[in-house]
Amino acid sequence: RHFLSPKYAILKSALQCLKPGGRLVYSTCSVAVVENDFVVEKVLEKFGDPEGKIAVRVAEDRGFPDPKDRETLEQLGCERTNHGYCMLPDRSKFGPIYWCVLERVKGGRAVGAEDGNKAAGATSATIN
Repeated sequence: RHFLSPKYAILKSALQCLKPGGRLVYSTCSVAVVENDFVVEKVLEKFGDPEGKIAVRVAEDRGFPDPKDRETLEQLGCERTNHGYCMLPDRSKFGPIYWCVLERVKGGRAVGAEDGNKAAGATSATIN
């Protein structure tokens, strides 16, 4: 739980910067589930409601819709987790690294849209 608070807070803040349809890669260099899928699970519990002010989901096929890409990841030693992938040094000679592709599916209007600053990609909605 010690790791959850700062990582969760950072992820919530980052999700506010996404426009609907925008994607974010949450990544750690940890093997601890509490820092990886657990953080994603908490975000999905809070913001997984498609009727919510801001709705978030794990990207379809974990961000790799092409079966050849998923096959390549497995050949490189990546393991699927509940919400993403994990690369461990005992299987891949790289890592540890965890990643999950999250997608914002709805939310408020982009901050700065009224002044043409669409590159910011942020929203006026607040995640609590």
